[in-house]
Amino acid sequence: MISARPSTRAARLALAAALALTLVAVPTPRAASADPGDVGYEGPSFAGASGAVSGEKPESKLWWNDGSWWASMWDAAAGGYKIHRLNVGTQAWGNTGTALDPRNNSRADVLWHQPSGKLYVASHVYSESGGSGQARLYRFSYNAGTDAYALDAGFPAQINNVRSESLVIDRDSTGQLWATWTQGSQVWVNRTLCSPTCNDAVWGTPFVPAVNATFPNSTSVNSDDISSLISFGNNRIGLLWGNQSHDAWYFSVHTDSAPDTTWVASRQVFAGPDEADDHLNVATLLAADDGRIFVAVKTSHNSSNEPAIKVLERVPGTGSWLSHTVSTGQYGQTRPIVLIDESAGALHVFSSDEGGGGIYRKSAPLSNVGFTDGKGTLVMWDESSQEINDPTSTKQNLNSTTGLVVLGSNTTTDRYWHHYDPLGGTPPPPVAPVADFSATPTSGTAPLTVTFTDLSTNTPTGWAWDFDSNGSVDSTARNPVHAYSAPGSYTVTLTATNAAGGDSETKTAFITVTTGGGGGGTQTFSAVADAKVSSSSPNNNYGTTTDLRIRNSGATNNYNSYLRFDLSGLGSSISSATLRLWVTSGTSSGGSAYVVGNGWTETGITWANAPAITGAGLDPKGTVATGTWVEWDVTSAVTGNGMLNLAIRNSGGSGTYSSREGPNANDPQLVVVSGS
Repeated sequence: MISARPSTRAARLALAAALALTLVAVPTPRAASADPGDVGYEGPSFAGASGAVSGEKPESKLWWNDGSWWASMWDAAAGGYKIHRLNVGTQAWGNTGTALDPRNNSRADVLWHQPSGKLYVASHVYSESGGSGQARLYRFSYNAGTDAYALDAGFPAQINNVRSESLVIDRDSTGQLWATWTQGSQVWVNRTLCSPTCNDAVWGTPFVPAVNATFPNSTSVNSDDISSLISFGNNRIGLLWGNQSHDAWYFSVHTDSAPDTTWVASRQVFAGPDEADDHLNVATLLAADDGRIFVAVKTSHNSSNEPAIKVLERVPGTGSWLSHTVSTGQYGQTRPIVLIDESAGALHVFSSDEGGGGIYRKSAPLSNVGFTDGKGTLVMWDESSQEINDPTSTKQNLNSTTGLVVLGSNTTTDRYWHHYDPLGGTPPPPVAPVADFSATPTSGTAPLTVTFTDLSTNTPTGWAWDFDSNGSVDSTARNPVHAYSAPGSYTVTLTATNAAGGDSETKTAFITVTTGGGGGGTQTFSAVADAKVSSSSPNNNYGTTTDLRIRNSGATNNYNSYLRFDLSGLGSSISSATLRLWVTSGTSSGGSAYVVGNGWTETGITWANAPAITGAGLDPKGTVATGTWVEWDVTSAVTGNGMLNLAIRNSGGSGTYSSREGPNANDPQLVVVSGS
């Protein structure tokens, strides 16, 4: 256990000064292989999941165990939530294959209990309007020898049978598990049964705690309100909730030895016009274990100079509460979470831009909590799709051994993002690269211009290319372009290096260059415009994003994609024409190609004004796999010079292709073979 905060004023002031220097020195990470302007690390796809997979506000998706960070994350390829593990050396999440909830509209709250070696995952069907839908508890045992989690017999177990916006669990000192959520405009709790020992697989009957003596109807809340739990002080469970009808935050306590339904009367944590909202996240200072609790909340204030994000602090002993403003309404921030760094005596608050944008961090010393003006330090930002939201992390306190990881999500690109900070610890050494590459095109008539793309893993920092196996270094660019002027078969070698070492990949007879004859040959055209459109945002333009998306989910939330090719200089004798797209997220329905009208622009097209997609689709595709090229035969659509406009639409499922704003070697292509 980490020692408690300094007890003298001099020590607290010294710590505050040291922390200020530390916070200034913390580097802002950029993602490996990031687009210019990106901040943080882009992660795997969660295509196929419903909504914001890193929500909801009081829930935690991450935990630290056995030297690693782990997470409940959706797996786009297989479908369903799986346990993932973070390789801190490469900042890449890996799917361990251990299955969690398969429901794509579920959310989870995760609790790691180190003394018992048990992982608890409480998963519920997400809904802001209620309805039926079982909330489940998954319990796993961890095997340190195999780095694996195994689902225990008797699980998952049912917690309740309703849908809810959020559901939070915690474990008290007796081993009893507690859960809270809101339904029917009431705050509810449930617990595992303990007679005489606690059974994690057997839950009692949910109930509304009788805590309204001092503040009548305090548990009768707005349908938008949520609740949370925190185990604190070695022998108590705290229940927190917002009540927008009362403009107040409330707190009640259950002593571990008391009957399950005995809770103290609710205490008004903070009240006033527009003080409450449906955003809260809670942490407690475990090292002191004296009942010091921190709650990150969002208010309903809209004025620029009023507090929008706050930290509410419970004072040990008196049980009174302090309020600390994190940011005001002018900065438009939302969905705050709070984390405690025990070794540095620091409090960290993460908030996102209202409606999505970036995720920001503010920090303060625990000895003297206070936050400077402004948004804070930007820690997650997707330059090509500025819609990262819903930060989440862990229930655990942090230190220089664990470091800090915060997860976010971009529901436009269906990609996870994360922020990592070693918190003064020593980051793991880099891992040597594993070299790999691709090229486009790999064959054609001389002169042939080929674009090479580095696909090496483990974040290389240096590249050496040999385009014709002559033993010389022809380029040190990461993604070079090389022109082959003479016919022949060419072997290509890439050597990728970083501080940990290097690796070479050789592809024999990889490029084939032929002599054109009789006016025949192969021409490869890159898209001159492309964009996706979304039915759920019918007036939004997505012409500059790095992906083209297809999705057909019924009446709502559908995506189509449009492409334009300039075929100027093309002869009329066409043997074949092939549309090629690079899969960035696989799907069971790769879609069909359609010829559409020319009346659109890349930066102006929306779902509302996009050319109609009619007629029979060309060359429909079934399952397409991530990291492959998909080819459509569109010969019938190519008749000669001019602009060719195509659309891609599928019949079900969700998938993405690289757009022309993505990696150069993965640009959409139209390969036309002319007859001799």
